[in-house]
Amino acid sequence: METMSFTKINFRKFLALPVICCSVFMMTGCDGNDDGGDDNGGGTNPDAAARLYVSNDVTAGQLSIYDLNTDATLQAPKTVQTTANKGNGIAVAPISGHLFQVSRDERAILVFADAAKLADNATVTSKFKLTNVTNARDIAYDEANKLLYISKPNDSTIHVFSDPLALTGEVAATKVLKLAGGKPWALHFDSKNNRLLVALDEAARSIEVYNSPSSLTTGKVTPTASFKIAGASRLHGIAYSSAANALVVTDLGASTSATATDGKIYIFDNANTVLSGASGEISATRTITGNATNLLSGPVEVTIDDREGKNMIYVAEKSANKILGFKLSDTGEAAATINVAANAPESVFLDIR
Repeated sequence: METMSFTKINFRKFLALPVICCSVFMMTGCDGNDDGGDDNGGGTNPDAAARLYVSNDVTAGQLSIYDLNTDATLQAPKTVQTTANKGNGIAVAPISGHLFQVSRDERAILVFADAAKLADNATVTSKFKLTNVTNARDIAYDEANKLLYISKPNDSTIHVFSDPLALTGEVAATKVLKLAGGKPWALHFDSKNNRLLVALDEAARSIEVYNSPSSLTTGKVTPTASFKIAGASRLHGIAYSSAANALVVTDLGASTSATATDGKIYIFDNANTVLSGASGEISATRTITGNATNLLSGPVEVTIDDREGKNMIYVAEKSANKILGFKLSDTGEAAATINVAANAPESVFLDIR
C-alpha cells in the first residue's frame, strides 16, 4: 500500500483523516499476496496471518492447509475435500480471497470463496470446464485485470481466461498464447512489476518473463527476457519475492526414480536485475542439492515466505510425498528445516494477509 504524505492539514481535513484511513484499511487491510502469486509484497508484518495451501494430486480431490502462525512446523494440516480430482495448480486471489484449484481429471477450474475459512468438506462456489485444455498444470491470477493464466505444457501454450469468477459450464480461453521457447510448467504473476514469470520444462530449462502480460494477444508471443539456468535438467516450480528480491526455481533432476537425490533448488539474489533483461545461460547465486534425508527426487513447486524474520522456502516434494522447508539463505546439501509427510503434493501457494 502506498504511503500518503500530508505537508499541510487544515482542521476540516484533519477531521476527515480517520474516515480516509478507515476506507484505505477496508480496501487493503485484508490483502493477501498482493502480487497475485507467491510474492508477499515486502515489509510484511511477521505476525500477519499466513496460510500455506497445498494441492494434492490424488484421485479423491483434496487440498491441505497449514496455518503458519499456529503450526510453524507443519504438524497439523487441515485436509479439505474439494472434489478437484488429480489436483494441480492452486492460487488465492489477494483481495477477494477466492481460491482457484485445477482438477486434471475433470479438466476444470474449481473456485472456492473465502479460502481462509474452508470447511473440511468444502462447497464449490463455481466451476468451469476447460475447452481444449487436457493437461492443465499451474495457474496464476492477475486480480487487477481479472485474468487467470493456465499452463498447458504438451502444446507449449498458456491459456488465458477473463473474469474467471463469473465463468461456468464449458469455456474456451479468451486468449491462447503460443510459446516458442518450450513447454510451460510453473507460472508466477508478479503484480508489483506487472509481469508473468514462466518456467519451461524439459530441454528448454529456461525462465521466460512477459511484461504487461494482459496486453498479449492470441498467437505466438515473445518474452521480454529469457535465460537458461546453468546445470538444470527439468525446471518445474518458480516463485519470486519483491521483498527479498529473490527468485527461486526447482529442478526435478534427470532421474525418474522416486528415491533419486539429483533434484535442485536454484536461488537467485538481486533477482529483479536478472528478470529485467537477462539472457543466455546464468548460474544461480546458490543451489540447494538433494541428499539421503531431503531427497529432492521430485521438487515440483515452491513458494517463499518473505515475512520479516522468516525468509523460508516451502517445496512440494511430490516423489517423496513431502513438504520441505528451507531457509532462503541455505545452499548445498543443507538440511531441511521442515521435513513432513504429505499426500502427493503437486502445487503450493502461500497466502499472507
